Parts: sequence; structure tokens; C-alpha cells
Amino acid sequence: AIVVIICRPVDGGVRNVVFMGQGEPLDNYRAVVEACRCLTDSNMFMLRPQSVCVSTVANLPMNIRRLADEVPKVSLAVSLHAPTQERRLNIVPSAKAAHIEKIMEAIKYHVSKSGRHPMVEYVLLKGVNDTREDARLLGELL
Repeated sequence: AIVVIICRPVDGGVRNVVFMGQGEPLDNYRAVVEACRCLTDSNMFMLRPQSVCVSTVANLPMNIRRLADEVPKVSLAVSLHAPTQERRLNIVPSAKAAHIEKIMEAIKYHVSKSGRHPMVEYVLLKGVNDTREDARLLGELL
């Protein structure tokens, strides 16, 4: 319903849609996939799949895999915020649901199916995840 309202002609219409900020999108997996299909359907909103992005904390890595299978050209963004599981637990409370290694495995699967790398979301918090060591570990992780 929100997309219908904002798609009224305004300087060429909507060009990008990001699922983010309304709770974990992949917790509502079926509805998000259906919305992605509607947004990219040539008879509906006609957005390019690459212009639709699902942002996730990845508390269910299997849903990243499912997304790759069902809507592989839709963009993916993953909120990591730390290069290790221990630090991630301090920043992202829901990180206890999935280990960072499982998330990285799901991301690799997504890349293999979609041919596209996800955006990695990483908020820098002074004294928490902003050291040279964090940068080195993040580089190794990615």
C-alpha cells in the first residue's frame, strides 16, 4: 500500500525500494518475496530487480539462501557491524540467533546464485568496532 501511494508521478516516480527499518524483513519472508515480485513485475511497478534491496541482520541465514533461489537479482544488504561473532553480539542483540560464519556461508551462496555481491552495512562505533584490527579482520572476513 505504501508503494502505491509513493508511486504517484513525482519527478519520474520511484526508482529504488529498500526493505529496511520496519523490523527484520526476512522474518516476514513470504511477504517480502511477494512484494519483491510485485515491485519487479512488468505488469505492476516495473522496477529493475537490482533497484529493490532487502536489508537484513541475517538472524536466519537460510532465508538469504532462499532469497537467492527465489529472487536472485534483488539486491541484498547485510548488517554485520563487526568482524567477529563476539563483537557482533555486543552491537547487534539478535546476533545470537546466527553465527557470523553461517551468515558468510549464506552470503557466498547468494553471490554464487545471483552473481552479485551484497552491500555490507557496518556502523562505526568509536572504541567498539573501529580499530585497525577490526578493519583487518573485516577485510579477511569479506
